[in-house]
Amino acid sequence: MSDIVSHLESNGIDFSKLKALEFFARKGDWHTQSYCNKVASINAWEIDKVFEEELKNNLPMATVAIGDSFTLAKEDKYEHLFDFIVFDNPQGVYGEYCEHFECIDLVPHLLNKQGGVIVFNINHTPFNYNKDSLWSKRRMKYYGQEASNFKVDFLLNFYKHKFYNLGFDTNFFFEEKRNEEYLSYLVFKLTPSI
Repeated sequence: MSDIVSHLESNGIDFSKLKALEFFARKGDWHTQSYCNKVASINAWEIDKVFEEELKNNLPMATVAIGDSFTLAKEDKYEHLFDFIVFDNPQGVYGEYCEHFECIDLVPHLLNKQGGVIVFNINHTPFNYNKDSLWSKRRMKYYGQEASNFKVDFLLNFYKHKFYNLGFDTNFFFEEKRNEEYLSYLVFKLTPSI
């Protein structure tokens, strides 16, 4: 995440003006540390109460909410509030959700009316991937094709079109690898389409 912050700053993003949202905060002790002290404000949402104390200790500057992030996201007080949103989404299917798929659909509600930056995890080549599993079926439906091995160019273009269909133009975008095997961040700077 520190490389993402540097890249964004070199592209004119002033973190001191950003209102950030860490959608899956957990303990707030990992990548959130790379930007939490740079932003104007940060909200950290975590579903599991077991992490609340550590989350508050690790992010004392944050407004912490314990609850289902998908439910919190629909509250009116968060409408168009954020201009830096991080979805550190799990891999696979969790409850009724899959990866970041449903998170992306929340962007029009959460993102500032002037736009902002979205960061999310993308899985190029899922591990322990059974092509008959629910996870595989959800990925194939979302991407509209077999989904066990993607090149980054396909993914960047897929999400550029996805955000366009949600009402946003992409100012710039890039990949930041989290590991060499399967996981990357994708970063999109968005503005509302005219």
